[in-house]
Amino acid sequence: MRMSHLLVVALAVIIVGISVVYLLAQPPGSVKTASTSTASATNSMPITASPTATTQSASRGVLSTYPVTITDSAGRNITLERPARRIVAQTYAVWVLAALNATDRVVGTSMISFRGDPAFMKLLPKDVADIGSFYGPGARVNVELIASLNPDVVIAPTTFFYPESELEAKLPPHIKVVRLDFTDVKRLAQEIRTLGVIVNKTAEAEELVKKVERLLKLVKERVANATLRPKVYLEWYSPYSTPGRGSYWHELIELAGGVNVFSDLEVKGLQSFVQVSPEGVVQRAPDVIVRYVPSWVYNPCAARNATALARLRAEIAGRPGWSSIPAVANNRTYVVASIYDGGYGKAVHLVLLAKLIHPELFADIDVGGLFNDLLRTMGIDRYCAGARVWVYPPLK
Repeated sequence: MRMSHLLVVALAVIIVGISVVYLLAQPPGSVKTASTSTASATNSMPITASPTATTQSASRGVLSTYPVTITDSAGRNITLERPARRIVAQTYAVWVLAALNATDRVVGTSMISFRGDPAFMKLLPKDVADIGSFYGPGARVNVELIASLNPDVVIAPTTFFYPESELEAKLPPHIKVVRLDFTDVKRLAQEIRTLGVIVNKTAEAEELVKKVERLLKLVKERVANATLRPKVYLEWYSPYSTPGRGSYWHELIELAGGVNVFSDLEVKGLQSFVQVSPEGVVQRAPDVIVRYVPSWVYNPCAARNATALARLRAEIAGRPGWSSIPAVANNRTYVVASIYDGGYGKAVHLVLLAKLIHPELFADIDVGGLFNDLLRTMGIDRYCAGARVWVYPPLK
C-alpha cells in the first residue's frame, strides 16, 4: 500500500514537471488563459497612436496588431490597415527611416538630396524613383509617378510649395498621405514615434526618441546658464538668404542661446527665408555668422578635404565692408555642412549651433563624436569615406 502511494506521488511529480517544461517552452502569449484571451480580443481593436499611447503600446508590444489610427502633424487622423511596406517619402523622413532601419521600403523620394551622397545611396533600393521635390519655389512632385509606384503611404511635409490639395485629390484613396516634417524640434519625438508606428518599428523609434530628448535637454540646461545671448546672422545656402521670425531656423537660433539679427522680419505661409542686403547685415553687427551649404556643394562623407568650406568662409570674410562686423573681426564666422538634419540629425545640428554660439558652455561636448553616432544610427558609418568635417574651421 505504501509502495503504491509512493508511485502515485512520483507519477504526479513527473506530470507536473512535464507541464512546467511545456509551458516554459511556449512563445510569449501563445498560452491562452481567460485573461490572455480577453487581452487578445482587446488588441484586435484599432489603436490610436498619440505620443503617449504610442509609447505605452510599444512597451506592451501590441502595435503588431492592425488597423492602427495615427494623428499626423497636420492634425488629421489616418487609419492604416497594415504596416507600410512601400513608402514614398520626403527627404527628412528618409533620413529618419534610415535610423529605423527601414530604407528598404522607400520606393520614391526627392533624389536631388541623395545623388551627391554616395554613402547614403547604398541604403536606398537601386530602383528608387525620383518623384521631384516638395521644397522651394516652383517645386513640383510627380503625382502620376507616385500613383504608379503604388505606395502604402506617402510621407509629405505639412506645408510645401506644390499645391497641397492636388496630392490627395489625384492619388487613389488606398494610398495614405501622412504629413510629417522632422524639422520642428517641438514635434520631433511625436513624429518619430508616429513613423515608428507606420513601419511597425516602435522599439527602434523609442530608442531614437531617447537620443533626441537627451540632446534637447542638454542644450536647454546649458543655455539657461548663459549670461549673454550673442547676435547671430545665419545664411542659408546662398548669399543674404536668412531665416525670419516664424521659421524653424529662427527658433533653433533662439533655442541655441542666440538672437536672430533679422528677427524683426517675419516670414509667412510657405516662406522660411528672407532676402536681405549686405549693408543690412553690417548695420546689425552680428557676433556670430553661420553659413549652411547643401550636400551637393559639400558632403562630409564624400569630400576628401574641407577646401570648399574654407573657400566659402574666406569669401564671406572678404565681402566689402564686412571686416568691421564683430563676427568677422573676432574670427567667429563658420561654414556648416547642411546634411542629415532631420529627426535625430536636427538635434545634433542644434548642439553644433549652440556650441558655435556659446563655446564656453559646450567646451566638453565632442560634436564630431555626435555626428559619428548619427552616422552609426543611420547605418552609413561604414560607407562614409570622406573627411567628416562638419563645420569649418573645425571645432576643438
